[in-house]
Amino acid sequence: MFDEPEVNLLLVEDNKIDVQLFQRAMRRAGLEHPTRVAGDGRHALNILRGEDPEQSIGKPNIVILDIKMPRMDGFEFLNTIRSDPDLHKLVVFILTTSSDPDDRERAYEKNVAGYLVKCNETERFVETLKMIESYLSEVQLPLH
Repeated sequence: MFDEPEVNLLLVEDNKIDVQLFQRAMRRAGLEHPTRVAGDGRHALNILRGEDPEQSIGKPNIVILDIKMPRMDGFEFLNTIRSDPDLHKLVVFILTTSSDPDDRERAYEKNVAGYLVKCNETERFVETLKMIESYLSEVQLPLH
């Protein structure tokens, strides 16, 4: 039998309303994975590297990433983790307002698991999270 890692989520999102929408959708979907929130890519890296004691969590293995953020945007974050031997296996889903095909292609070039365009309707957001949950129930995640 495989030793399945606990699923921990890291939401990298600078918009507080979108964070609240995500959290509400998690509750409505009945998902209870430990989740931490980072407001930009730099903060996310601090959490992933264990440098933020207030955001202690088992090593996140699923990152839900916005692209457009201050300080360090989603693409800079992807470039950093994909070149880091300790972080390069992280499963990343993009969750963004950008439907720009160039952004989508850039994301897939960095081996994201999926590119999802945000919707402000809670029920549709719940369906998006259920899709991610379905993915998690079927896929064997990398061991740390």
